[in-house]
Amino acid sequence: MSARIESGFVPLPKVEQEQPEDKIKIILNLPPYVDQDRIGVNLTGISKLCRLGGIRQLVVIGKTDEETSHVIPEISGMNSDGSAIASKKIARVTVPTFQVNPHSLVPDRNQRIEARWVDLRVNMNIDEICLRVSEKSEGVHSPKNWARELNKGFKTPIRRAGNQNLLHNLEHGDKADYAWLSVLVAAYPGLPLLVGQFNPEGAAFNLLWYYGCARAGALIRRVFNPDQNQRFSMIPGLQVDRAIVLGIESRVKTLIKDLHSDKK
Repeated sequence: MSARIESGFVPLPKVEQEQPEDKIKIILNLPPYVDQDRIGVNLTGISKLCRLGGIRQLVVIGKTDEETSHVIPEISGMNSDGSAIASKKIARVTVPTFQVNPHSLVPDRNQRIEARWVDLRVNMNIDEICLRVSEKSEGVHSPKNWARELNKGFKTPIRRAGNQNLLHNLEHGDKADYAWLSVLVAAYPGLPLLVGQFNPEGAAFNLLWYYGCARAGALIRRVFNPDQNQRFSMIPGLQVDRAIVLGIESRVKTLIKDLHSDKK
């Protein structure tokens, strides 16, 4: 077993044939002229990003016979017989390399954000990727070109789906936490100020203490409700800190790469 495989990169054929991760399914259906043994999949990295974003299951399917980017000539006028007069200008229609199935992003309902998970299904437009790869140096036969496009096609939908799950649609329990903390913020630093005994250090201590209580409550819920797969966050409610880490990791981490980029 190579060092790259040990570090998390697995050749694409092995991934597609064995599906070694229960919660990650990948079938890319790449063209036969691509040396797929050189396309490495970082299953460890993909799994980490999914956990950060609250993605329970990821399915990536390669689709063919899909629409691809193209140009459309603009119409400058009409002839007397009703036919169109083509302009020298053209409009470019850009098609994305992937589409996310919106039905797969329906989250668990009535769950706090920290315990809410979604399933992500991504349809990869193989024809569009082929078109983009063909415009690069070394063309469609270069595993490096394919790996670069596929890497973006994996990272972007995971980041977007994770941000949607972590930063949107507060549940009732999250709203109650925010309301409770708002009352504390307004009351405890404010009351000493009204009676002329404002102590900045004491107010800061009160806020810190109640913040610690809120986070301790989240830890207790994890201990006594392990089946909920709760994701700990330093911030109650919207998991902004996890979203920040997800954004950084999804940009710097490589998920798909050419395992033998030194070969031609």
